[in-house]
Amino acid sequence: MIKSYFQGKKIVVGVTAGAAIYKSLDLIRSLKKQGADVYPVMTRNAATLISPQLFSAISGNPALVEMFSVESEMGHINLQDMDAICVVPATANLIGKVANGLADDLLTTTILASSAPILIAPAMNDIMWGKSVVQQNVRKLRDMDVTICGPDVGEMACGSYGEGRMADALEILAYLERLFVPKTLKHKKVLVTAGPTREFIDDVRYITNRSSGHMGYSIAKEAWLRGAEVTLISGPVGLTDPYDMNIVKVQTADQMFAAVRSTFHECDYFFSVAAVSDFKPEKSKGKISKADGPLQVTLVQNPDMLEWCAGNKSVGQTVIGFALEDGYLMERTHQKLIRKKCDFMIGNGLGNMETEGGYAVFMYQSGVYKDLTGSKSELAKQIFDLIVH
Repeated sequence: MIKSYFQGKKIVVGVTAGAAIYKSLDLIRSLKKQGADVYPVMTRNAATLISPQLFSAISGNPALVEMFSVESEMGHINLQDMDAICVVPATANLIGKVANGLADDLLTTTILASSAPILIAPAMNDIMWGKSVVQQNVRKLRDMDVTICGPDVGEMACGSYGEGRMADALEILAYLERLFVPKTLKHKKVLVTAGPTREFIDDVRYITNRSSGHMGYSIAKEAWLRGAEVTLISGPVGLTDPYDMNIVKVQTADQMFAAVRSTFHECDYFFSVAAVSDFKPEKSKGKISKADGPLQVTLVQNPDMLEWCAGNKSVGQTVIGFALEDGYLMERTHQKLIRKKCDFMIGNGLGNMETEGGYAVFMYQSGVYKDLTGSKSELAKQIFDLIVH
């Protein structure tokens, strides 16, 4: 099983003279950590901002600058055999050159001489980004199937605030990763629930659980990487919102159920990953005072969202449930699968809560199961491989 889609990939990281140039170093570190072989190519102006030696040291490969030099040896030809080219940061000048077929240095020549997929992360002043000629060039790049990542809204080096700030390394990494993933879910719609729910005792206090939301968010990201149109319905979590998907934020089980019902019949795959509270208090208005004496809370059962989805699915829809069990993992996961009438069920032990990964089982209706191990992103890869095949 591939742990990282970057493993063994050869990637050119093009670097221009933008104020966000330091972020390219973070990107190279992340790519190296995930097994990619990185080749920095810098413009002359970029090499005046940060020494090429630093890029060479971090990447493990010579940072190339000049078209004709001992190091490059016709570098644009040698760099043709790449899996992707990523320009971080990309100035308006670089965008204009590539959009109009100009090749007057090693970086632009490498881009034009390669058939590898290209990702460009723009970074510039907000006024410059808003210029019609820049937007026209960006549209040209999109028409050429160049992936444009960002820019984001924020404060820039010049002190202004607006759209033009380069996307952070994690966002660029996600869009770059997407270039390598087989689009097995293209034209499919995937609905995912994630995180805990909060069931309010009064207007201040609530009952919840320890779910971090990592597994649901990993499932949503993997579906997005594989080309699906993703809707993520999330309870309260401390995670960064995934990119380029519809995200619905809820708190209670009733709110989550309502959000699921409103979009369930449009999806091809439904992943019920959220740790939905089985019970909720009969809510009291206002704030209960300690002066009123000992507190007694009456709990009533929440509706079973997973059972409703499995019972109301249409032909062609696939419903996948998650079971958190304390012991007898195989037996209880299969029992829940049959009881809920799901297509598949993933069983987790309590030890997987609030952790980066661990062990799980993928259960078929027949009772046959597959062992799953790894980080939660790796578990998501394995789950989709089993479902798609």
